[in-house]
Amino acid sequence: MKKFLTYFLLCLLVIGCKKDIPEAKTLPTPEIVVVKIDSTAILDSIARVDSIARLDSITKVIERNKAVAAKKKASIKRAPKIVSKDESAYKSLIFNVQLGINPKRKNWVLFQNGTYIVFPDGYTKDQMKNAAIKLVKSFNNNALNVQKSNFAKGWIVSTSGGIYNYVSKSQIRKVVTDFKEVSARGEKNIIKDKLEAVVVHINTK
Repeated sequence: MKKFLTYFLLCLLVIGCKKDIPEAKTLPTPEIVVVKIDSTAILDSIARVDSIARLDSITKVIERNKAVAAKKKASIKRAPKIVSKDESAYKSLIFNVQLGINPKRKNWVLFQNGTYIVFPDGYTKDQMKNAAIKLVKSFNNNALNVQKSNFAKGWIVSTSGGIYNYVSKSQIRKVVTDFKEVSARGEKNIIKDKLEAVVVHINTK
């Protein structure tokens, strides 16, 4: 009897222990998501990005070339034109300039605003014209001298580099007390001839 009771108690003890042990929970199996990669679409996207980058680069080059071309065009527009005008419209100017030049100096080039360059013998008309334009274009606010013309009604403004300008009395609208106004007018005339470079007379022997 004792053995039976002992066996019975052991069975109850085992059953009680089983109830106290928590059951192991089964973890859910993770869901595997399969992503399909469209390699063609990726390659197309890369190609589009590359094309956009190339197009942007080409556009920048075109815009830069346009800017350079515009600058060149503007510089061409500002460049003085080497032209000559009918002398008949400048008879008075030619006459008064000639009065202020030593009669022994026969070779000189006159611009439409009274600027003139005197040359020694041995130059052709084209050589004188081209050299005169080059010299006048080199003018850069050089120091100026002013003297009264001995025979013409006006003044002669000159640089140490051989650029002369005839300023007539009609260009000075008041009584001259000093040569500052004459000098300023002569400088203005030279600058205009520098920019316009219009030759109105080439004098030779």
